[in-house]
Amino acid sequence: QELGPYCPPDQEYVVVDARTLYVTENHTNFTWTETRDHAKWGVALDSSFKICVGDLNRMLSQRNRGGGVVCFSSRSLCYGMYRTVITSDVCNQSDTAPMAKAGWQGDAERNTVARWVET
Repeated sequence: QELGPYCPPDQEYVVVDARTLYVTENHTNFTWTETRDHAKWGVALDSSFKICVGDLNRMLSQRNRGGGVVCFSSRSLCYGMYRTVITSDVCNQSDTAPMAKAGWQGDAERNTVARWVET
């Protein structure tokens, strides 16, 4: 069972799952959904530009399982990874784009938005 979005005020940070991702390589576009990948990463959408990569599954059945995550800061990589997300879960149903879009623009309400992408 998926855990679903973590949203304020119940959670300190916003965490949503990406659903569709996109990259371009050598003028070729690639789009895939979360069911075609098992990567686990997240980006912080504040001025820290943190990126986290790990092996933890955001599944209720695996909450007791051990694992690890490594995080570091890189503005260019953080922004590049963020841009791969086309669709994601949202906390506010009125959001039409991935919630993180507002975080990059400095939305005070989403000052510490984080996105954990498990695909």
